[in-house]
Amino acid sequence: MTEHLLNSHCRLVTDDPQESQDVIGRMWERHRVILREPHFAVRWHQADLKRSSLAYVDHPCSVYAACDGPLADTFRVLLPFEGRLKSRINGKPGLATPAMATIHAPGQDLKLEIAPFRLLLLSLDGDFVRAALLRRFGRVRAFETWATQFPMAEPAASTLHS
Repeated sequence: MTEHLLNSHCRLVTDDPQESQDVIGRMWERHRVILREPHFAVRWHQADLKRSSLAYVDHPCSVYAACDGPLADTFRVLLPFEGRLKSRINGKPGLATPAMATIHAPGQDLKLEIAPFRLLLLSLDGDFVRAALLRRFGRVRAFETWATQFPMAEPAASTLHS
């Protein structure tokens, strides 16, 4: 595994898929993993903040992951440094790469075809996001109308990533 971020917040380093599924299921989403190669490893560092968290994930192997039911009441932004994550969000295909970030919203159905990757994962409490959107826009549009991807070349995205 390469350079790591959030080093003082290491939560998991393992080559055991079952341990990974159990521990990450408590920090992210309950999910099932199917290995795509015999080698497995994951490193997860996470800083918990007020109503949010920032995680650095290093996943140097290929797997298929399906969440067990609708996503929890959390908005998640995936900001990849390396690799790719092909997704199906409510059946709609998406792709997270270093050039394209992905957003997951509460209640969505999520399936991931994961190639080796390193990324930052920003998680925000659903009530916190909805309250901010209501203050800013006066209403919250249905999540199905939201963009599920945005280019990292956009100034706001590159600032968030940095």
